[in-house]
Amino acid sequence: MSRRGTGGTWLRCCLIVFAIASALCVSGPALYWKFKKVSAVSSSSSCPTCSCDCPPPLSLFKIAPDANADVVVSKI
Repeated sequence: MSRRGTGGTWLRCCLIVFAIASALCVSGPALYWKFKKVSAVSSSSSCPTCSCDCPPPLSLFKIAPDANADVVVSKI
């Protein structure tokens, strides 16, 4: 066996591993969320109904009463 032949094979194997790892890094998160959504849909029927005792949302006029005032912007 020549040294040059095994070096080329080693480089080719490294490039293949790098290509597979790169493809998984790019498409892995999208596949993860897709399968997670599918599993959530199938298991959602076993969850009890949720009861929420949240207060009603605040109006922006109560948070910042002067928000509707005209704002004058001066040019410098």
